[in-house]
Amino acid sequence: MEIDAGNGVRVSGRIDLIRHRDTDEVVVIDFKSNDRTQAEEVTDLQLHVYALGYKQGAGRGASAVAVTNLDDLSEDRQLAVTEESLEEARAAVQRVADLLRLNDLPKDPRGESAEEKGCGRCDLIVLCREAV
Repeated sequence: MEIDAGNGVRVSGRIDLIRHRDTDEVVVIDFKSNDRTQAEEVTDLQLHVYALGYKQGAGRGASAVAVTNLDDLSEDRQLAVTEESLEEARAAVQRVADLLRLNDLPKDPRGESAEEKGCGRCDLIVLCREAV
C-alpha cells in the first residue's frame, strides 16, 4: 500500500492481513515476533498509517487495527480506528517528513541511552548523530 499524506509526502508499506468479518467490519492486522520488538506506540502509529492506506486504497475505512504476536498466538492486541486516530497518524507522518527535510534527527526526547531505546534496531542509525 502507498498513502499520500499530503504536502508531497508518500509512505509505502505492506499490510500483512486484512480481515473482513461477518459483521461487515474490517480489521488491518500486522504480525510481529519477539525477535525484533518495537515500542507499542510505534506499532500503534504504524498500524494507523496502514489503516490510512487501506482507506485510501479501498475507499472505505477499517474498523480496527490489530497486532498478532507470532510467538504467542493466545491474544491479539486490537485498537479501534477513528477519524481522530487517522488524523493523528497523518500528522505524525508530516512531522517526521518535516524533520527529515530539515535534516533534524533529534535524540529520543525521553533521554534514554542508545542501548535503552534500541538504536541497534533503528532503520535510521546510519543518519543519527546521537547514536553511540
